[in-house]
Formats: sequence, structure tokens, C-alpha cells
Amino acid sequence: MKKVADKFSSVASDSSIKGENNDCVVKAFALALERPYDEIHAACARHGRRFAEGTYPMTQRSVAQEYDMEEIDFTALASLTPTGFRPTLVQFMTHFKKGRYYVARRGHAFVVIDGVVHDNVRRTGPRSRICRAWKVKD
Repeated sequence: MKKVADKFSSVASDSSIKGENNDCVVKAFALALERPYDEIHAACARHGRRFAEGTYPMTQRSVAQEYDMEEIDFTALASLTPTGFRPTLVQFMTHFKKGRYYVARRGHAFVVIDGVVHDNVRRTGPRSRICRAWKVKD
């Protein structure tokens, strides 16, 4: 599993200029959708995200719907994982090799682009359980 942080660092300056923190969701949507940080920051705010606070799952779903992203249904992977509907990052990447994905685990969001994890924290590993994911439509 290849993991890089270079794309996240490209939006980090926009985040620090705003004085933001806890904005991994904003960064991940901006990278997945290839949209400006400020645009995604405003979209998240419209759907209920408060400044410098985390983003609830319903807000994530609303932003994904606004940008017409395809929600990934994990029920197809249920037979592969003992937890039923929460695959590990490795299991997710085995089934979703191509494309741009916004991916969320408990407490954090990141991006998978063509099989490469783009993240700015060390704690996301191959055994991280995925809670939600959306694919950017081609």
C-alpha cells in the first residue's frame, strides 16, 4: 500500500491561512474533487460544518451529494470481512483500484487516487476500518 502526503500539503497552506484545524474532510473533498479549498470549505459550512470543528457523517453525505459523488455500498464486501460492512483499507483498495475516492474512517478522512493513499497523518494504516466512501464520477 503506497501512502503519500504531498497532495495534502498542497491544501495545507489554504487551511492555515484561514486558521483552520480539524478540517481533514474539507481537504479530502478538495483533493478528491480537484476543487479549490475555499469552495469546499464553503460547501461544508452550508451543510452544517462549524469553523475549526470536525465534520459529522451527515454533513459529509450532503457535500458528496451536492457534488454528485457515487456512494460506495460496502454490502458487496460483507462476505470478505468479519465486521460485515466495514472493510479495512487494504480490502477497500483491493476492490476499488482505479478512480478518485473520498474515504472516511472513524475520526478522519483522506483520499485514495488510483490505488495510492493521500493522507497527512501516520495513524491511517492498512488495517484502518473504512466507515464511508464516495467515488468521484468520471
